[in-house]
Amino acid sequence: MSSTIDDCKNAEIDCICKISGIIANNENFKYVMQQVVDTLPSGFQFPSITCIRIKVNGRIFKTSRFKITPWKLSCSCAPPGSEVVSAEVFYLDERPEADEGPFLSGERTMLFSICNCIKSFHEREIALRAFNESEQKCKAFMDNTLDGMAVLDFKGKILMFNMALARMFDVDDSELSMNHNMLDYLCEEYKIKAIKDQLNVIRGKGGYLSTYKVRSKKGREFWVEGLGTKIIYNGSLANIVVIRDITERIVAEEKLKSYRQSINNLVQERTITISSANEKLKEDLKVWQHINQILVYEKDKLSEYLGNIGVMVVVLGRDGHVSFINRKGCEILGYSENGIVGQDWIAAFVPESYRNYVKDVFLECLNGNCMVKCENPVLKYNGENRLILWTNVPLIDENKKAIGVISTGEDITDLRHSQEELQQYVADLKSSNEFKVLFIDILRHDLLNPATIIRGYSEILLDKIGVNEEKSIVEKIYAQNENLIQIINTASMLGKLENTEMISFEELDLLDVLRKVSSGFVPLLEARNMILEYPVKGIYPADVNPLMEEAFSNLLSNAIKFSPEGSRVVLGIEDEGPSWKVTFADSGIGIGDEYKDVIFTRFKRVSSEVTQGSGLGLAIVKKITELHHGEVGIYDNPSGSGSVFWIKVNKKQPF
Repeated sequence: MSSTIDDCKNAEIDCICKISGIIANNENFKYVMQQVVDTLPSGFQFPSITCIRIKVNGRIFKTSRFKITPWKLSCSCAPPGSEVVSAEVFYLDERPEADEGPFLSGERTMLFSICNCIKSFHEREIALRAFNESEQKCKAFMDNTLDGMAVLDFKGKILMFNMALARMFDVDDSELSMNHNMLDYLCEEYKIKAIKDQLNVIRGKGGYLSTYKVRSKKGREFWVEGLGTKIIYNGSLANIVVIRDITERIVAEEKLKSYRQSINNLVQERTITISSANEKLKEDLKVWQHINQILVYEKDKLSEYLGNIGVMVVVLGRDGHVSFINRKGCEILGYSENGIVGQDWIAAFVPESYRNYVKDVFLECLNGNCMVKCENPVLKYNGENRLILWTNVPLIDENKKAIGVISTGEDITDLRHSQEELQQYVADLKSSNEFKVLFIDILRHDLLNPATIIRGYSEILLDKIGVNEEKSIVEKIYAQNENLIQIINTASMLGKLENTEMISFEELDLLDVLRKVSSGFVPLLEARNMILEYPVKGIYPADVNPLMEEAFSNLLSNAIKFSPEGSRVVLGIEDEGPSWKVTFADSGIGIGDEYKDVIFTRFKRVSSEVTQGSGLGLAIVKKITELHHGEVGIYDNPSGSGSVFWIKVNKKQPF
């Protein structure tokens, strides 16, 4: 027998290993799933008659001889927010009963493990598909921009680029993708500068804006301006760079410098006549006007870009006054540009309670220790506050001195409100589902006790032939069947409850309730040669709902089930001041101290070689007791082996 069990376990382990290898070494989802269903029968004790069906979010995969039969084992994985994965195993022929019908407990564990593997593989497929779609969108965005764009590793290798960059460097896209390095296109005197800029990005010093001289494949030299920022690309750190050809601007600046030098030379050359100087000045003025037109054009392009982006952009001088704000910023604040530019930003647009915090962030940024991400509200024209997520970087001049701060902000007010509403919705949903789960638990668990009693009386009916005895037994069967119907109605009502205020209470004698519940277990007690004792007398009035019978029935059923044959079960009621304490003492093996705090939790039970159960009964007892504002607990039986379970119920209160 031990050898057979070991062979089954080895088959289950081999099956899990094979399927893990299939999932790990293949990417095609449909191929992997078909391989899994074809391999899975080898893990069961009767592979030749085993057929499999696996469902993944509506898609079905099954073995070639699949057929639905009465001999079935199934499991599913469906955590909140994810897609459903379920597996069903059928035997084509009937086989002897085992742990799970004709199946072994290890086979259920194996099936659940494989379901989890499939769920993880499916989630990985979804994530990869989403990643590929995101990468394609990023590529499409890059290809549609007018400026050159590239993603570089921190050795300068080009990982991704757009067509504008290929045209700028006079190469086609196939040439640029052949392990080229961006340093190959920089003029020699600018390579070290580019390496330093890359290192600054790695060290987390924010983005950089630098000017380089580059050389195209055809030898054309020109000037570019690169704006680089650290990103994560394919799971690794990388640098995304926006490259703009600024040759015309550089040439214009050089001409402007030449113009200024010419003016100085004209002033110093006293021998030149005023007329010739004026003529020269007119010529130079034309040059200046052309240069100015170029600079204005570049500024207008920048302003148009900043005005059209969907976030607020604010530029502050060292004194904290606004020198620039884009169109989105004006919309958020509710002012015109003239009403904002020149204002003290902190005093005019930051709520008083946040002014010291914003001032500290501003000063830290000027000192080179900026908080790249921070949150604070701004004041609108109508007095309303809007929460903004800020990104702050210092504005650096040619001497590397901070002359101000550039802040970009995203309005996250509505996002935060949505998050709070979602959290409240989740809390409400969780509260509502607790009662629905309890209703299901009762249907699965508590209906077993009346069914067992009906079966006991039916067996007696088969053994006894007398007319009077048959009539008495049938009457008892009828009464228990009525009890079963009452339990179903009670459980249905309980599933619709939302709070304890919806429960009605009535005055009942707890001793009468115990006697009523105990009468249904007489056949089971007689079959096990056990004695049920009531060492209490009198009347014990309490405010309870008929649901309390369910709690008493579960505790009495457990006491009988876990006590040895020929032993006794003792029921008692103790006066606890404002409440009655109802006790159920058994003579079983007892409950260890490490389990006393968890046995009333759903699906938690003490493992035993001689007992079976779902772990729901005590959880139902606890829930019913809580609905009565009572308490439930356990302690060791002081008279010997076994345990004493107890419930505290409020006494009948006089008006």
